[in-house]
Amino acid sequence: MGQMTKVFVSSTYNDLVTYRDVVQRVMRQAGAVAVGMEDFGARDERPLDESLAVVAESDVFVGIYAHRYGFVPDGSQISITEAEYQHAISKSIPVFAYLIDDNYPWPPKYVDQGEPANQLARFKDLLRKKHIIKVFKEAWELASFVAADLGRLNLRAGLSDARSVSTGGTKDTAVPRKTKNMTIPKVTTPSNLERWNQERYSIYNKNKDLFLHYDLEASNVTRTRLKIV
Repeated sequence: MGQMTKVFVSSTYNDLVTYRDVVQRVMRQAGAVAVGMEDFGARDERPLDESLAVVAESDVFVGIYAHRYGFVPDGSQISITEAEYQHAISKSIPVFAYLIDDNYPWPPKYVDQGEPANQLARFKDLLRKKHIIKVFKEAWELASFVAADLGRLNLRAGLSDARSVSTGGTKDTAVPRKTKNMTIPKVTTPSNLERWNQERYSIYNKNKDLFLHYDLEASNVTRTRLKIV
């Protein structure tokens, strides 16, 4: 069995606990491992060093941001939430960022004012410049965005790994590159339909029902050449 994708979920906690719960349940249903502040006691004042260490071990970073900038540790200029994001960027970890709709009703006690609000605005501007941002309202909507983005990421990774690679020599020989998260099907085609269907469904099962199939046929559209005079 291939190793499951490890997804770090970053956000402030008290204001987004319901959203985090829904998103992480969807991730687990999709076969991913969701990690985050729940592993440190589920609080905004989580240990920064431990949090950054877990970020570095993750395959994907999911950042969820509402109206709180988050806890700023002593001696730091940025919050733990932003530090987690910056660490993911420094480690070249794929980042998905989601912002709450500014017009969506939100409890005033979870809306920053003053300097924290300014810091949050700066951070959000940075996210908008660096990433394609999705704006969410309800928790189920956010979960659907995360599930779709993770699905596309896994699909792109599988397609990239399936591309042929050079093996060197005077003539390059194309061979599939296999990674821990994919299964390379046999190239040979069975001689009868029953065996071919068995092979196909075996591939479905091994690759979590992901299978690309193309039907090609000759076009019956007549091409017309334009003569330029």
